[in-house]
Amino acid sequence: MITLQVKAYVVPSTLPAFNYGLYSVEEDYNEAVALAQPDYPLLDQNLVYYRGQDKVEVCDLFGVDKRFIHVKRWSSSAALSHLFNQGEVPARLLIHSEEFRNKVIAKLTGPHATLITSDGIKPSEFTVVFAVTSESAKSLHESLPLFSRMTFVRIASTLQTYGYKVELMKINVLQPAAVASTAMPVASASTLAPAASP
Repeated sequence: MITLQVKAYVVPSTLPAFNYGLYSVEEDYNEAVALAQPDYPLLDQNLVYYRGQDKVEVCDLFGVDKRFIHVKRWSSSAALSHLFNQGEVPARLLIHSEEFRNKVIAKLTGPHATLITSDGIKPSEFTVVFAVTSESAKSLHESLPLFSRMTFVRIASTLQTYGYKVELMKINVLQPAAVASTAMPVASASTLAPAASP
């Protein structure tokens, strides 16, 4: 039952593969994607200080198509649960807090700065995307740990209650041809691998 519920959110990947020979951490991957795809500016680690205390990450990549993309390198069930919960907080604040919206707008440039207004947003126009790396040949609805699947369905249902659309996307993994002794530099746009199927 839970597997079928997760499957309903799975979409084909529009992101390049995560190459372990090029990216040592997901921050490097996100930066490379943003350089290669200008429609998805980098918001990873660009934290919003909310009410002077809480630090909130809006998303990793924000699409001009109004997609909040949260990227996670799959390392554990706990890391995935953190990803899913991390996606709910900014989505809720964007609806209920003018202060938060204004601080997000201040971090955006170009056409992206017009996608969110101080007066509010229409959640139905936005999509929250959870993009997870996976070395498995299986789709995410089959390969995610049970606890992670349960957490995802709970968070996805909450986001849909707010009015958002929700997607779950697999980022395929490429292993380096040889094990490097040191971390490789961030990939340029020309070295990004093409998107793969879910």
